[in-house]
Amino acid sequence: MADDVLEFRQALGAHAPDPLESRRLLDGARRRWPTITVDASGFGALVAAHLPQAAQGLGAIHLEDLALVWACLEGQKPAHDVFVTTFDAAVRQVALRGGVDADELSSRVFQKLLVRDGDKAPSLGRYAGLGPLKSFVLVSAMRLLVDLRRGARPQDSSVDDEAWVELATTVAVDEQGPSARCDWAQLKPHLATALEEAIAALPVRQRNVLRLHYVEDVSAEAIARMYGVHRATTTRWLTDAREQVFAHVQQRLRLELAVGTQTLDSVNRDLANGIELSLPGAFRAAAE
Repeated sequence: MADDVLEFRQALGAHAPDPLESRRLLDGARRRWPTITVDASGFGALVAAHLPQAAQGLGAIHLEDLALVWACLEGQKPAHDVFVTTFDAAVRQVALRGGVDADELSSRVFQKLLVRDGDKAPSLGRYAGLGPLKSFVLVSAMRLLVDLRRGARPQDSSVDDEAWVELATTVAVDEQGPSARCDWAQLKPHLATALEEAIAALPVRQRNVLRLHYVEDVSAEAIARMYGVHRATTTRWLTDAREQVFAHVQQRLRLELAVGTQTLDSVNRDLANGIELSLPGAFRAAAE
């Protein structure tokens, strides 16, 4: 078993923790998902690929969630089964709140996340471990919910920002308590203007890659080919652009509303998800 620690550390390269911490991380992932196989080298390579996006290094990555994602992308059936079992109830709650058929939304979400569509990789490959996997799944469910409610294909639908914020608020209340709804009620009316300003403030390249990814649904790999760079580079561009938008929105909310750090901290994750969900609509609004 010592060999797998060595393989894990070799895959992580300069970012590798000491052997004892590496053993703890590997064992933690395996205990969390006992029915899947976590290959130390392969899993380590996936973690290493996402480390440049994590400003705080290895400690910023949700390693146990990323282990499940790695196994799913490797095509392990037990991993697919665990993934669906773990998140199906949350997806069905989104369907219930959004007034669509739960079976249909669940089928669409897990098909999109887990199954390759021709040359297009499963959408789960976009998960970088920088937030909880549950939040990533909910974002996917919320996007597909709007498509179902409008009877439109993803590329033809526009984002219903009110629906996004309401769903994010409901999820926040479930996980953080009733005070989260008060926080969202305070922030919601100012988000659209803050987001519009944040997008306008981006450098041209970052604005373009966000538009390609969120409006045109172009993958990071395809964007990399367009710019003649490695996929990891465009993934980093997307991450940097999202972080700049998020920071700008936070700053605007603090200045406009005198919102304190405690209030923002209480909704930070859901604010980030709400901003990401609103990006397609914000770009479309700017183009009109």
